[in-house]
Amino acid sequence: HWDEWQQQKTLTLDEQDVKLCRLAMDIQYACQQHFFYAYAQAYFDNMGRDRKAKQRTRRSKYDDCFNQLPEEFTVEEFRDAYGVGKDAAKMQIHRLTEDGYIESVGRGKYTKLVKRLM
Repeated sequence: HWDEWQQQKTLTLDEQDVKLCRLAMDIQYACQQHFFYAYAQAYFDNMGRDRKAKQRTRRSKYDDCFNQLPEEFTVEEFRDAYGVGKDAAKMQIHRLTEDGYIESVGRGKYTKLVKRLM
């Protein structure tokens, strides 16, 4: 290939080049497996075990309060469940209505459109 490079500034790959690349890749793969296979195997085994042990759903207090509300509730029931004042309750109810979680069914009465937030 040296003559070709000197004359034309190009390189042509032939079957011998492909075999050399495959040999280098096989050597690299074998070395990685020899030195790191046990570590990788232990990592994936531990990752699978840890995932099974830690499968918990995290919920906020906000979600828990919403889940405890009855299907139809009033502003007062909402305030009692969340432990907030009148203005804060109105703001939160407004946000839940805009997000499509609840809807108004009358003056000061609301119904859930979803069973749970989380």
